[in-house]
Amino acid sequence: MGCSITWKPEMIDLAASHLNEVCRILRAWAPGCEVWAYGSRVTGRAVTWSDLDLVLRDPANRLTWRDVERVKEAFACSDLPITVDVCDWDQIGEAFRQVIRGCHEVIQVPIGEAA
Repeated sequence: MGCSITWKPEMIDLAASHLNEVCRILRAWAPGCEVWAYGSRVTGRAVTWSDLDLVLRDPANRLTWRDVERVKEAFACSDLPITVDVCDWDQIGEAFRQVIRGCHEVIQVPIGEAA
């Protein structure tokens, strides 16, 4: 499947080939991060042009702003037909964290921690 955990296509409103590309980019540019998808592509409210919202969670606290920018750049340079919005869990407020906690899907666990 390409992701670091078992996922079901119906969990995220995105073509399987596009989700596989997302996972490939994450493995290459953020292998130490747990990654959560949230927003309209998880809630079922997405339309064709909806972006994919991702939050990077680094349990080892090694993630720098440069790392986040590299992930963003990798998505911007990809052939994905949608925008991928990436943020760092440690840089968002608690209110936003609560919203994300309320409805998300884990699409990557840190490499080496997959079950």
